[in-house]
Amino acid sequence: MKANKIDAGIKVALILTACFTFTAAAADTASYGVLKALLNKQTSTGPPFPIAQTPYYVSVYVSAPCADLVTNATVIMPNSTVSNLDGSSDGSFWQLFQNFTNQADQNASFPNGTYAMNIFTSHDGTRTNLSLSITDSLPPAPHFANFTAAQSVDASASFTVMWDAFAGGTTNNFVQFYALTGQGLLAFITPNPGMPGALSGTDTSVVIPTNTLSAGQTYDARLFFFANSGQLTNSSYPGVRAGATHYTRTKINLVTIGSPDTVPPFLAASTPADEATNVLLNTPIMFTFNESMLGDHDISWSSNLNTCDFVYSWSADKRTLSSAYAGALPANAVISWTLVPMNAADGFFDLAGNALASTPLSGRFTTVGEPTLSEPRLQSVSEFQFRLTGVRGQNYTIYASSNLSDWVSVLATNAPADSFVVTVPTANNSRRFYRALVWP
Repeated sequence: MKANKIDAGIKVALILTACFTFTAAAADTASYGVLKALLNKQTSTGPPFPIAQTPYYVSVYVSAPCADLVTNATVIMPNSTVSNLDGSSDGSFWQLFQNFTNQADQNASFPNGTYAMNIFTSHDGTRTNLSLSITDSLPPAPHFANFTAAQSVDASASFTVMWDAFAGGTTNNFVQFYALTGQGLLAFITPNPGMPGALSGTDTSVVIPTNTLSAGQTYDARLFFFANSGQLTNSSYPGVRAGATHYTRTKINLVTIGSPDTVPPFLAASTPADEATNVLLNTPIMFTFNESMLGDHDISWSSNLNTCDFVYSWSADKRTLSSAYAGALPANAVISWTLVPMNAADGFFDLAGNALASTPLSGRFTTVGEPTLSEPRLQSVSEFQFRLTGVRGQNYTIYASSNLSDWVSVLATNAPADSFVVTVPTANNSRRFYRALVWP
């Protein structure tokens, strides 16, 4: 099973709608919304100007936290007509989008008003008439204040991107900046609404940290001004974000100096090691590379795992990807993985956009088995003892039952050794059965 991917053609659109997106663990849908936009370009220190031919843009979208959770989506327009959204190959992103030559045509096809989403899901059923009202208007166009400096950036140091103040902007307006590599890979993005470090309409700069950009590259840098804060919700679908607003975007080329890196990265180590046994169920699965990497990743996991239950994070130096499995890995199971070097939407790339070298790419390990209980004895009228044989460092829960049907937890413990004695209280000398299960 693969980590969720999106088609290359809509990847930029999904980055764009990320300002309204977060992963809701209990819902099949992460977010949905309506965005109306004006797309600009800046090629000098002068003012930005609309991109050629079709600068006005509309996106009606639904995003899912993982593949195959959303099966279809439609929208009821303000004029009551129904339109279908097109899904990505794995169903993780659905979108109805269109470009226009002028704002009049944009507003005629997608007027301000109430849009009602119908989202068909695998586990949440069909969510109908999820209303979104868009009433605001286009913000002013962002203007990069240090355009000249952005044409000769030293990738070995941090760089501050600056822009003119958002006219009329307040803390109730959301601002986002991101940079894409020449291959369309995300190199840097500022936080989403409500997250630490998120930008608002009062901000006029952001720092791209050291160890983010690569020498000899031309990046597609984009700055967005939103007409609202991006922190919208809809109580009729709990845990799912909904957004409806206008934004104006300006993009520039951000150029780094120096000679480009053309050497592909490689996987230096994986943890647990290949063919390892008795792996604890709460062990994070980590992949370490020989150099700093972009945030993209694509991993095929064995079928005994649910791809949606992984949470991924990169180390500060961007060399190690940690894959933590929610709850616990299955016990007594062979876990296998394959790193996908490159595909149409995701993969593993270094900061220069070089794809991961092709070998080694796969590995496997075996998790701990269920423990065994032996050597039972009544220690006293109030205590019962037995030996638990398992794996040192693994967490175990001891359960008791009087009828082998109804089980109650009586003790949680971390194994101090592969085999150790467990003492549990008795229940007035009544008959009790005991069992032990692994837990994270």
